[in-house]
Amino acid sequence: MSSISAALGKQMEKAFKANGMDGCLDFIRSSLDSWQDMNMTIGVIGGSGCGKSSLINAIRDLNADEKEKGAAEVGSNETTTHPTEYPHPQNKQLVLVDLPGVGTPKFPQNSYWMLLKSINMTSFCWWHKRDFIRVTVGWQKN
Repeated sequence: MSSISAALGKQMEKAFKANGMDGCLDFIRSSLDSWQDMNMTIGVIGGSGCGKSSLINAIRDLNADEKEKGAAEVGSNETTTHPTEYPHPQNKQLVLVDLPGVGTPKFPQNSYWMLLKSINMTSFCWWHKRDFIRVTVGWQKN
């Protein structure tokens, strides 16, 4: 048993001893919902014009013309020129970071990592224009 599993097992046992099965169930429910209290900053990475800003708007249930509501500006050629944070309207712990397109003259692929290192992200999503289905998620330790 891993240390995380052992720790959870001990907490569950403690909840059971204190409040019986109801205590155990309450502990499980609160553990399952604990992800909602985690702060997540997800950087959206991809080439210029691949739809990173459109993806962020879709996740936030906004259209590009809803600028007054904080929609990300969309375009086809280097619209995003600096990392821009967009908090989720219903979950303030979730922040999406719209990043400039990788592989452009301003942000060449060989130095893009320096830009990523300058941003405090918990994870990133690589968005591909030609392969709409494929989204790659990675984690970055801070």
